Amino acid sequence: MKGGVRGSVAQLGCGTRTPQLADLAAPGWRTHPAVEEACRGLLLRDPPEHGRLRRIMQAAFSRTRLAALTGRIDQAVVGVLDHLESRLR
Repeated sequence: MKGGVRGSVAQLGCGTRTPQLADLAAPGWRTHPAVEEACRGLLLRDPPEHGRLRRIMQAAFSRTRLAALTGRIDQAVVGVLDHLESRLR
């Protein structure tokens, strides 16, 4: 495996269980630089690199930090769902 990465973003749908729904909501998401970087950065890394990167990011995703972000996360989700609903009409 080149660079410890298991597959490409396009092949795996990197991090979403319903890539077709994501395609409707945000065409081109699979090749967006942020998605590609996230996949290269942690999601598809093999040990020990995965563990090293996870430890670096762990504080940003603590329960306390996520609880503080709940309102903003809810707003973002509602916005995406509203956008998707408008596209499906």
